[in-house]
Amino acid sequence: MVALFLTLIITAGIYKGYVSYTTSNEAQEQVVEMQQSLRIGMERIIQDLRRAGMNNEDDKNAGFVTANASFVNFTMDIPANATATKGNGILGTPLSLEEDITYKVEDRLLKRKVMDNLGNGLFYSVIANVDALNFVYLDDNDTSLGPSVTATKLPKIRKVQVSLVVRTTREDYRYTDNQPYKNLRGDTIFTPPANDHFRRRLLSREVKIRNMGLK
Repeated sequence: MVALFLTLIITAGIYKGYVSYTTSNEAQEQVVEMQQSLRIGMERIIQDLRRAGMNNEDDKNAGFVTANASFVNFTMDIPANATATKGNGILGTPLSLEEDITYKVEDRLLKRKVMDNLGNGLFYSVIANVDALNFVYLDDNDTSLGPSVTATKLPKIRKVQVSLVVRTTREDYRYTDNQPYKNLRGDTIFTPPANDHFRRRLLSREVKIRNMGLK
């Protein structure tokens, strides 16, 4: 009986250790996946924003079309006879299809839309599990142009601060997220609901819009 009792205790300890290891390992994998998605989403946005207002074919209207805290649409004028690379879209597609770009978050999906010359466009998902996407637009003096930039102020945009909050796919019930997430200006852009067990990461970057103001 003593031997059986000791065996049960040892077995229970081994099982508890195995469950703890498995849970920790799964949580770590979730975090790694989340961080990779966060970097991919941010780099995609930054790469596109740096081309906003690019004017290679004398389109003086190239620039920001709509700019608010959670949605941005901008255009550029780039050679129509060039072909796309892996970083710019579907291989073999004219780059002119990448002249009108929109970003937004819908159903926790970071979505990007590219319009063609005929005005046709379709949103597709860049990354999933996005809790917040936030834009702050600044002028030459690093002054905010407001959460929703008016049409007359759109040409004044010189910098864009981008903040992205991404969460894990599954909850970790050993962890509770109760911290507010803020952009580079200190504004809260996302507050988790009560007793939330998702792990999250915030990434913020400031992008200089080099093509604006050159027309």
